[in-house]
Amino acid sequence: MNIEIPTAISQYFPYIPPALLAFGITFMASPIIGKFARKFKFIDLPAHKRSRDDKTKAQRIHKKIIPRLGGVAIMIGFFGTLLFLDDVPSQTYGIMIGMGLITLMGILDDKFELSGKVQLAFQLLATLIVVVSGVSILDIQIAGQFIDLSYYSTNINLFGLDYMFNLGIHPIQFPDSENPWRDSR
Repeated sequence: MNIEIPTAISQYFPYIPPALLAFGITFMASPIIGKFARKFKFIDLPAHKRSRDDKTKAQRIHKKIIPRLGGVAIMIGFFGTLLFLDDVPSQTYGIMIGMGLITLMGILDDKFELSGKVQLAFQLLATLIVVVSGVSILDIQIAGQFIDLSYYSTNINLFGLDYMFNLGIHPIQFPDSENPWRDSR
């Protein structure tokens, strides 16, 4: 039995080993970062251990102390994988600087709970660095069809990358009553 793999899928095969390497590095770094987070008090306290006047108390649904800094483990996996790649495009350095800035923001937010305005400023600066480094979104492919975005490229880069930073790196925060991941127990 001979199985033919469509070209649309097989073009992504070269990315599987680096993705697995990044996963492995992140998986190994996570417990180390967790211990570091506990030692240096990068932790999220459950509601019953927070002060009465804490405005975020209702959002805390976990029952025990949770270490933060998960983004650091992900960045270690990403940067560690780049060390093993032979051909890294020059735009990758701009992405790395932007990701480093977002990671720094995440670390500061995990320790000091930054305001939304400060977080947005970090995200816009990181996005600007990525765009200035030469990264652009000229087209996208959906179901084998290319959609030309070159006319809108600058606006898509500035706002699209900032949107991705918001969704991918900084989790969505819901009021407790609307949180779909809220503990139902």
